[in-house]
Amino acid sequence: MPASRARAVLGAVAAVQGAASVREVQLAWLRSVPDVVSAAGYGFYLLEPSSLRPLDVAATVPDRFLQRYEDEGRQDDPVLQEAVARGGPIDSSRLGPPCRWQHSAVCAVLEEAGYHHSLEAPIIVDGVVEGTLNMARRKEDPPFSLEDLEALGLVAEQVAAAVTRARRYDQVSERTVLLADALDAAAQPVVVTTVDGELIFQNRMALRAVPGSHQTYLERAHPVLHEALEQLRQGHQRVVTAQEANTTAPVAGSRDERPVADLGGAVAVKAVRLRSRQDAVVSFVSFRPAGAPGLPDAALPLSPREREIADLVSQGLTTRQIAELSFVSENTVKQHLKRIFAKLQVSSRAELVQAVWRAAADHRDRPADLDAAT
Repeated sequence: MPASRARAVLGAVAAVQGAASVREVQLAWLRSVPDVVSAAGYGFYLLEPSSLRPLDVAATVPDRFLQRYEDEGRQDDPVLQEAVARGGPIDSSRLGPPCRWQHSAVCAVLEEAGYHHSLEAPIIVDGVVEGTLNMARRKEDPPFSLEDLEALGLVAEQVAAAVTRARRYDQVSERTVLLADALDAAAQPVVVTTVDGELIFQNRMALRAVPGSHQTYLERAHPVLHEALEQLRQGHQRVVTAQEANTTAPVAGSRDERPVADLGGAVAVKAVRLRSRQDAVVSFVSFRPAGAPGLPDAALPLSPREREIADLVSQGLTTRQIAELSFVSENTVKQHLKRIFAKLQVSSRAELVQAVWRAAADHRDRPADLDAAT
């Protein structure tokens, strides 16, 4: 192979291997292949392997010709049939008896569009034909040479590898979009950060305003999120829950601070290190409005007394305050809390707070007819 053709092949290989998505692979091939094999028209087909039905095509020829080829030529295309049978490139001048090409339906379709010579190379992935690289020359042009076939065959092998890799990229991209949509549909604010606090993602709910405030959930939860991330950095836990202290918090748009109670409600954050990436954290934000009603009877699998104590904990009361309000000893409150922790599978008061708030919010959001049915 001449040095100039070899350089062109290397350029085409670099182009397709540098493409990220399958569509980019197709376009990279269309841009680079004219330097490898000259032709009047080019096409890059992705096919359904069992039927060879086209799934996608990128081409430099008119759409009308592509449609005619599908309607009248594909089922009687001896070049395609031979390329699939051989597992390598073939052109119309090497089909054996000339009449096999000249009497085919696809030859007539090409002639009508001003083409005559056809060359196709299969794209083979794991032994299966998943596409073809097509090109056509006009009647006055010379037939494709063995050197043309060799060069296109080398490029086709690299195209197959690029398509395989790009499909993985496309799948990851699709899953990423799907997960982002799913998180955006969640009714709870969700934030993804690095463990050092760099924001990676926040869902739509995190950007909504907290009831009765100009702050978003993300802005309101920032100090609590910072505290949770600090605990993750300092300790060895994978899950940390932090609650907004009943002290002071910044007022949006100013340097002043006000008591949290005056801001309306309170915030808790559950931060979880991701197993797939240790420096990444997903945080779930919970909010309890000021004056929110107590925990409904059916909201959590607790006894009436346990439910009462869990609700008092969620309001920020200490063990002593709960004991005084419930007319029991502090030790009794602690024993109740141990049973509550076990039933709800939580390990701290902060996690209990979030569980109570989440259960109360879910119960409020349930349709009235569903409550009536239960």
